[in-house]
Amino acid sequence: MYSMPMNRIASWLADNDFRIGRGTIGGLLSKATAVFSRLQECLRQAVLEDSYISGDETFHKVRVEEKNDKGLKIKKGYIWNLVAHHLRLAYFFYSRGSRSEKVFEEIIEGYNGTFQSDAMSIYRKLGDGKYDGINRIACLQHIKRRFIDIKEIPKAAEILRLFNLLYDREHRHRIGRDGWTVADNLRWREEYAPPILARIEEKLNAVKTDPHVPADSDLMGAVKYALNEWEWVPAIFSRGDYDLDNNLIERMQRLVSLLRRNSLFFGSHKGGETAAMYLSLVVSCRLNGVNVMEYISDILNRCASWSPTTPLEQYRNLLPDRWKRSETAD
Repeated sequence: MYSMPMNRIASWLADNDFRIGRGTIGGLLSKATAVFSRLQECLRQAVLEDSYISGDETFHKVRVEEKNDKGLKIKKGYIWNLVAHHLRLAYFFYSRGSRSEKVFEEIIEGYNGTFQSDAMSIYRKLGDGKYDGINRIACLQHIKRRFIDIKEIPKAAEILRLFNLLYDREHRHRIGRDGWTVADNLRWREEYAPPILARIEEKLNAVKTDPHVPADSDLMGAVKYALNEWEWVPAIFSRGDYDLDNNLIERMQRLVSLLRRNSLFFGSHKGGETAAMYLSLVVSCRLNGVNVMEYISDILNRCASWSPTTPLEQYRNLLPDRWKRSETAD
């Protein structure tokens, strides 16, 4: 919850007169992970039922066995993350630290709806028609950042100004504020977005065909990235409830970033799987305004009392978007 490694958790507990060994903490977490395994699968299923999700991945170091003098090696392992925008649920997934397309296919299997992402090649295949039933939309921030990095270049500054204009217009209204609806937002987008998008595309193409801009320059790199993504930009404005970017999911990944700073590595691939499961529950609680400690203590007892063959549907009401504290909870 606070991105603390087990040794810091043990120290914090000791400072509060509760002494417990790091190994004992690890054992308890592992046992709870087994109890929550069906809940985690239910969470994945619920996320994939949302008509609008975002996806991304980030990394953490992991200790793995390898044939060398010490028998162990520290390597980079990847954690995948999905977020369901309407349900406000998050799903983290770790599979031996792999960033392969096969792992992504395992996560996304069965999904039908809109998927927002950056331009990683695996995600771009969603927009190329490889995955039936999935409509990909781009992330404006990933495009915009490349121009922020070179804003001292006049042509980049002008394109950046237009992207900022899109955000300025978008932020003039917010769904749910002063009666503003999704339908209102769509009408507003249909009014303000097309002329600004047309001007951006015009300037991007002007730079692309400018013989005075070196092909290997940072400006040309930013322009090519934007144009390669442009096919999936207008779709962002085709509905009133799509985000302009993937900032929501990137804010979630700050927990992993904090964990990277606070702990050297996962002790094993199993540790990565355990971290992914708890990240899923903690972030989903935060998205729904649920107290994490109350939630975990309540559902741990309830899940532990259920048979391993309990249908996934029964776990659905235990997910943070529907959870209600049991009357028997202390």
